[in-house]
Amino acid sequence: MNPSTLRPESGTGRDDFDAFYATERRRLFSTLVRVTGDRQVADDLTQEAFVRVLERWDRVGHMDSAVGYLYRVALNLHRSRVRSALGGRAGFSPSIPSLTSPTTTLRPG
Repeated sequence: MNPSTLRPESGTGRDDFDAFYATERRRLFSTLVRVTGDRQVADDLTQEAFVRVLERWDRVGHMDSAVGYLYRVALNLHRSRVRSALGGRAGFSPSIPSLTSPTTTLRPG
């Protein structure tokens, strides 16, 4: 994949995306470490989630909850990896803890 194809032209919000990335990257990574229990997997998911958001930044950047969209993308990517690892069993949906509840304890495994 050519990284230049992922970058919006100047004047279409690249500075906004860069600020979004700088603000949210560590938080998303930390959350994914807690969800997956694996720093390398969390890093891969973080990168892939941001690539997907960047590809759609012209729409996502105008959403009321771009952060929520980012987390949804990341958690969906995690679910897809778990399903693939389990052989794509039909009907299987890995449990992902709610990230909106302040009382939720995120533990790997």
